Amino acid sequence: MNITAWILSILGVLLLGVLVDLIVSETRLAKHIRAVLSIITVFVIVAPIPGMINNIRNNNIHIGGDNGINISNDFAHRQAIRQYERALERALASEGWRNISVTIMGQVTGHTVNPNQIILGTQNLVIDSELEHINKYVHLRARVAELLAVSETIVVIT
Repeated sequence: MNITAWILSILGVLLLGVLVDLIVSETRLAKHIRAVLSIITVFVIVAPIPGMINNIRNNNIHIGGDNGINISNDFAHRQAIRQYERALERALASEGWRNISVTIMGQVTGHTVNPNQIILGTQNLVIDSELEHINKYVHLRARVAELLAVSETIVVIT
């Protein structure tokens, strides 16, 4: 149930309650009818809560017994790898290798990124003038391997 339908349901029940209250304003059953409408209103307000709890569980967000919220590690791991990629792009740009796109495939263990493959996109590469007469593939692969302390075999240049 989306929030708009939920609000419209609440407003509908409240409007129905006002209309019924006007019709049975001073009868002997008015007190009982108001009580029933109040219970129905509470149920309409509370009805989406089980659905929200199921959505939370299905989205890998769990409320722990220690009053903490545990979010799926996939998002946190991808963010850590993304920061690692950006840091490598900045380091290469500071050395004269500009506009390289970096994609790192690997795992995150604690606070450490363990790359299995590093893909360097050189379609938009701009090299400073002092580096222009070099074999960019050899030098770039060696520099990335040195910066990240990994084997050159996992560095792929496209």
